[in-house]
Amino acid sequence: MKKKTRPPYKLATSLLSNAPQDLLAELREWIRQVRISAARVVDKHLCALYWRIGTRIRLEILKDQRAEYGAGIVSAVGRQLEAEFGRGFSEKSLRHMIRFAEAFPDEQIVSALRRQLTWTHFKRLIYLEVSGLAVPVEDPRKEAATFYKTSGLKMVKKAEGEAPAGPPFLGEPPDLETYRSRGHRRLDVRIYETKCTACLWACKMPVEMIIDHWNPSKKRYRFETFCYGPKSCSFYRAGPTRKVPGRKGMSYTEEDWVDEDATSYRGQDD
Repeated sequence: MKKKTRPPYKLATSLLSNAPQDLLAELREWIRQVRISAARVVDKHLCALYWRIGTRIRLEILKDQRAEYGAGIVSAVGRQLEAEFGRGFSEKSLRHMIRFAEAFPDEQIVSALRRQLTWTHFKRLIYLEVSGLAVPVEDPRKEAATFYKTSGLKMVKKAEGEAPAGPPFLGEPPDLETYRSRGHRRLDVRIYETKCTACLWACKMPVEMIIDHWNPSKKRYRFETFCYGPKSCSFYRAGPTRKVPGRKGMSYTEEDWVDEDATSYRGQDD
């Protein structure tokens, strides 16, 4: 008599139902993280490539001042590259790359920003236009920015479409009172420099320290980095405990509860 066996698909279903759920959850998370990391690495290289392509085409166009020549070059190159490499190199895409090179002519700045921003972020930034007035800072020890006394700021042209989900969080910064009301947490300077300089909730601020309160003219200056963003932000890492130097070699250490208290009223995703 022939022995009956279960069909293979039923056996597979039975084995799957017996798989440890905690093990599956851990393996799934590993796979997701590696996929995200791989996508970010590829995007960084693509941003560098797009900048080089935009710069090269722009230089080619500048050789001849005729507008029709430039339009013809972009159109012809776009048709050829799209046929060979797909829609990512179409005429429309090439125009994004040229605009990218125009908006960010310094390759070093592009190299620093592409560690934090994706191509989607860059495409929004390159079409923003802002006008206003400002003057150079008088004392660079007290200012993290190059200019101050900024006035008359006006958004001349906004980027089209919705801003990509953060982090980093891009868009028009809110007013000063919004920042003050949100409260800040100290932010690790390396995280700020590698991931958060473009984020509207991250900032680098000058701090004035009075070393001797019996002699208020004795001061020191340093820059510190802070985060006003959601407490659930995956980029956030707390900076070291703040230590303020005092007179006769003494120092004051700010406890962690100061940051916690400043943001205690906000939810994790606010």
